[in-house]
Amino acid sequence: MNKISNLPPEILNLPLEVRAEMAMKAAVEEVVEERIRDGRPLYIWRDGKVVAVPAEELRLEKEEQLRKELEAQDEKTTLPRKV
Repeated sequence: MNKISNLPPEILNLPLEVRAEMAMKAAVEEVVEERIRDGRPLYIWRDGKVVAVPAEELRLEKEEQLRKELEAQDEKTTLPRKV
C-alpha cells in the first residue's frame, strides 16, 4: 500500500535522516498490523535471541498504545474543573 500521496508537501523540508526514520517507523507499523490481521507471529531480536511474538500479544500492545495516545489527547483537551 503506497501512502506517499497522503504526505504533506512540507515533509520534503525535513532532514533526510528524519524522513528515513519516519519511513522506517511506518514500515514497521504496517508489518505489525499485517501480522495482527493475519494472526501470525512477529519475529524479533530480544536479549541476544530470535523470539516469536504472538499476534495476540502484538494486538494487546497495540491496543495499550492506542489507549495511552487517546488518554494523552484527552488530557490536552480537557478543561480544568471548577471546584
